[in-house]
Amino acid sequence: MPCSKCPNPKQSKVGSGMSLPADNHSEASPEAHQAAVLLEYQAPLPGQERVLLRGPKTNNYYRFEKGQSRYVDAADAEAFLSRTTKGQPHFVRSGPASIAAGAEVSQPTIEAPIETVRQPSFPAMPDVAVADLTLEQVREKLVDVTPEVLVAWLADEHAGKRRTTVIKAITTELNSRERSKA
Repeated sequence: MPCSKCPNPKQSKVGSGMSLPADNHSEASPEAHQAAVLLEYQAPLPGQERVLLRGPKTNNYYRFEKGQSRYVDAADAEAFLSRTTKGQPHFVRSGPASIAAGAEVSQPTIEAPIETVRQPSFPAMPDVAVADLTLEQVREKLVDVTPEVLVAWLADEHAGKRRTTVIKAITTELNSRERSKA
């Protein structure tokens, strides 16, 4: 049912199949609508830094800002390129001339930053020769080293300086560890 404010309610029926005027339809092939041209908006007059324009052939709406490039349907591109004010063009071609219909356009991929977890750095325990240590240093390190290192230190001390106090401290530590296992 038509609205009561229509000037001629008998002629304006909802869903009557009325089409848009012929000048709004593209005479190009349907494939041409899928091709695109990259245009840059120049904003020829002050106050026109942002515009919303309708493509005369495809009826697509395009939002432009001054200096911004945007792909426009090839059917609408020629009409936009012909727009001028005081001899200055509203649009210029930028970048590649056009994208063919059906051509694959690669989108740039933005890689997410890899989250790094900072691990605390612990200084590695240097391989210290028992011959380089004093008795007090040996006693301090006895609790931190493995039994294999203690056995190696004991062998080194027997082969090297043969300090009885160091040998006694190492063997005491080894014996206490064996007793605690049992």
